[in-house]
Amino acid sequence: MSADTTSSAGSSAKRQLQKATDDLLKLKDEFESILTDHETQKRELARLTTLLFNDVKELRYKNDALATRVDYLEGIVEELDARGAVDAISSRECPEGEDEVKWARSVALCEGPIIKKLVKKTLDHLLGPDVNSSHPQTMPVYDGNADNIPKDPATDTPYLRFNWSDACTAPSNQVAFKRWVDYSQASGRSIFPQATSILSEVLHCHLAERCAAKYAYVRRRLQEHRVLPQSRGAAQAGTAQGDSDRGAATGSGETATGEAATGGVATGEAAAGETAAGNTTVGANTVAAGTGPSATATANKKLQSLFTSRAKGKLRMRERQFEALAPECPWADPKYKSALTETAMSDDEDQPTLPGAKKKYASRPLTWRSDEISLKRSSTS
Repeated sequence: MSADTTSSAGSSAKRQLQKATDDLLKLKDEFESILTDHETQKRELARLTTLLFNDVKELRYKNDALATRVDYLEGIVEELDARGAVDAISSRECPEGEDEVKWARSVALCEGPIIKKLVKKTLDHLLGPDVNSSHPQTMPVYDGNADNIPKDPATDTPYLRFNWSDACTAPSNQVAFKRWVDYSQASGRSIFPQATSILSEVLHCHLAERCAAKYAYVRRRLQEHRVLPQSRGAAQAGTAQGDSDRGAATGSGETATGEAATGGVATGEAAAGETAAGNTTVGANTVAAGTGPSATATANKKLQSLFTSRAKGKLRMRERQFEALAPECPWADPKYKSALTETAMSDDEDQPTLPGAKKKYASRPLTWRSDEISLKRSSTS
């Protein structure tokens, strides 16, 4: 092998070694760059995680504060609603021979938050799963037929059902109401352990008052949300009241006052029960509330007001979304802002609109949407 050949081979090896060294240094630089980016991303992720944790912590604190506030306000409303209901079974004055200290202690406990929560939890438990007395749309429908009431699979006992069109002391509710009060007294500890230490100090009569107050509150909520069903007992009460009014108009002197009144219910509660059942007495004539042209017009007006209110809320949301679009976004073009009007918002409604049924919030699709946007939405969906 000549010297020139040896020198050429050595030069080639050096060039290859230099190239490998350069490639290795390049890979090292890339690795260090990636490592630096990774560390930067880790720090940013840690910062964002801390911010998110703090936001969640703040939201939980605010949620707890709101829950406390709601409980307080609901307690005030319950007290206002309960005045008529509690008067029918009132036991505020200490009877002769009773320990006044224990009596006053029982009254004070029943006005406190623990017993209020207890009667709510026992009511929800007895009504069955997926029922929350704070949400009227979850309340079961009452049809007056005991055979249709589902049973608790654990105890084979029918779930609790009330005729919410009547007062808690009406004959149609007496058995169910007593069961609720007795269960709260006997088994409330297992449902709401926080009440264990004080439940033994609560007298049965005062617990019944608290249950009556809760019943009145739930009943009013059902009336407000129009999910109060026309029950069989309420229909009978309305028929009896109508016969009474017709008798008074003809001078026959018949004074049948309906199922609620014949059961010994206070006059105010009986009237409330009949009103909830859908009967409104005007002079000597009884008319069914929610029927006739005027009632239909009123219902349509309220429905239109509801749609208008929802359209305004949706418009404000769309305006905020539009303002938040990035300048380079094609939908940020000012020409699209002309669609941000109340009349251009889709109609929202509750489906189905059946009494006692769980409602679903539905939004009607827009019929005026341009082909450009429709194609864009279909391609991204």
